Amino acid sequence: MRLILILLSSLLSVALSSQETYWHTNNLSPGSDEPWDMKIVNDTVYVWGLGQCDNEFCAQYYKINKEGDLFFYKEYPATIPGRRIALVDSCFYSAERLLKDNDDGFRLSRYDLNGTMLQTAKYTIDDFPSVPAYRDDFYAPYGSIQFNDKIVVYGEIVDTNVDDAIWRSCMMWLNEDLSPDTLIFIEPGTHPEEKVINTWDAKVDSKGNLTLLIEQELPKAEDGFKPRFFLTYVKYDKNGNLLSTWEGPEWFEPARLHCPMDISPDDDITLYTESEITRSIDIMSVNPLGAMDWRETLDQKQVGFDNRGVLDIRFAKDGHILGCGNHNGGIADLDGAHLFKLDRNTGEMLWERTYQDWRDTLVNQSNSIRITLFNINEFSDGSLFVIGERRPTVNLNGEVQRINELIYMKLDQDGCLEPGCGGTKHNLAGVPAYNGMLTQEALWYYQKYSAQNGLLKKWTWSFFPDRYLDINSEKYLHPRDESHFEGTTPEIYRTEQEGRKVYYTGDGKDELLYDFTLDVGDIFDSEYVAQPLQVIESDTMRLTNRAKMRYWVLACTENPENTITWMERIGTYHGIVWPRDFCSGDYGDLQLTCYYKYERLAHMNPEVGGCFLPSST
Repeated sequence: MRLILILLSSLLSVALSSQETYWHTNNLSPGSDEPWDMKIVNDTVYVWGLGQCDNEFCAQYYKINKEGDLFFYKEYPATIPGRRIALVDSCFYSAERLLKDNDDGFRLSRYDLNGTMLQTAKYTIDDFPSVPAYRDDFYAPYGSIQFNDKIVVYGEIVDTNVDDAIWRSCMMWLNEDLSPDTLIFIEPGTHPEEKVINTWDAKVDSKGNLTLLIEQELPKAEDGFKPRFFLTYVKYDKNGNLLSTWEGPEWFEPARLHCPMDISPDDDITLYTESEITRSIDIMSVNPLGAMDWRETLDQKQVGFDNRGVLDIRFAKDGHILGCGNHNGGIADLDGAHLFKLDRNTGEMLWERTYQDWRDTLVNQSNSIRITLFNINEFSDGSLFVIGERRPTVNLNGEVQRINELIYMKLDQDGCLEPGCGGTKHNLAGVPAYNGMLTQEALWYYQKYSAQNGLLKKWTWSFFPDRYLDINSEKYLHPRDESHFEGTTPEIYRTEQEGRKVYYTGDGKDELLYDFTLDVGDIFDSEYVAQPLQVIESDTMRLTNRAKMRYWVLACTENPENTITWMERIGTYHGIVWPRDFCSGDYGDLQLTCYYKYERLAHMNPEVGGCFLPSST
């Protein structure tokens, strides 16, 4: 029995240690660390990236164990690796460009798991049979992928000897011994004036077909309109025959570090795009017939200048969709590592997390260090591993500059550093900026019994520092219909101490409305209410999205049976402008139904039981 207990105790210790979460940073090479591609094999993480060695580009290769120890690192001077690296039978195949080669061709190199180069060869398009007559300056390889018994290098042939450089998508099939096999020029467009800008990503579907994600451009029209950019993908069989072409969406400002995609076991393609119409960051799912199943907006720039860039998309072990990148929101002081999980059938957001490091004291507008995640993957137990770059500002010889450092995190299957973390915004280190309740990311919906349809929407907009305009509407509106208010009435607020103190100026006075610095026993004394209020309770509460929020219960000193509850960054259940006469029992006819943050439900009034909206994610 004693032996059994010892064994059980040992197994429990192993299980607990395997679930530990962490985050680490490293400065592998002065100036730059960009982890371009990542593989996890037997719970060991293998990473290829781009760095700087002796003031020039170099390839980086390193291994990280599940416990977070970076136990191997190697650099390859004057080498620029591909954005995607193929792993075949314990060997890496990297499409590379060496600085000494200038623009003369590219190389495919084979490495073992210890980073030792086993073989390398240099190629131009003339090394392949059946080369069409085409003038090229150089080949820009973007990545490599295993396809049956071939290594496929994909990228673009570039001709700069014309007024407007011509880019043509081109893939080179090579054998595993690095001998050249087939050269294929990809013609994805239906319009002869289209040209390829980038060949972004490549995956193999369940039927063994090669799929490439491509960005195209329609040149600027004669009437002066800007060029139009589109996404498309093409499928090839094992013999190199073009099977199908999918005409994808038009998108806005497509200059990105990477545009990812992944293919489900059912051959649904999930990809990242940016809407030309709403300028929102979207994830979309396309079925094998080329029809769009759903399109999920990750942000809405019309509300709060919020932006979520995406650099990796991956189908998780449970079939849902993982993604990562950066979350930047200027108004809410957001600039951190972002990861999310979507329902693969509907695109509904299951959870999202933004992690921030607040120790960047050299930046004036925000002290949050920019963090961008490049890759996301899973360990065998379902825990997540993400890796990216951290860009602190440093003082180099009296000049403030950004440098790139490596950051990687092991999280639980819900993307949490702490169990049950909930919510979007999380802090890694430092003192976070206080995000007041009057920001463009916040939307309040109230039930107002005297309103015609029982609904009232409130939204705030800052029109100069520490001054906020509040807009009301008694007409039901979708969160994106801000420009179509009817019968709006302004109410003015002023804030101090980064939003901890909120003043109401709508009646021509300057009256303290909230003081989120109070503690239990403190007295709130303001011209806004007829008698002083005492804080009788203060603690943290869980919102509907599981985020934590502090609350205060204040009692009237002359009528202590009447109380009101403040919720930090939300207000009260009786409106932002809470009833002045509540001490006499008059709480008005306004009830908060639900509170939205970043266009997603953050909190619902438990006494109401519904948000009175057609959809509440």
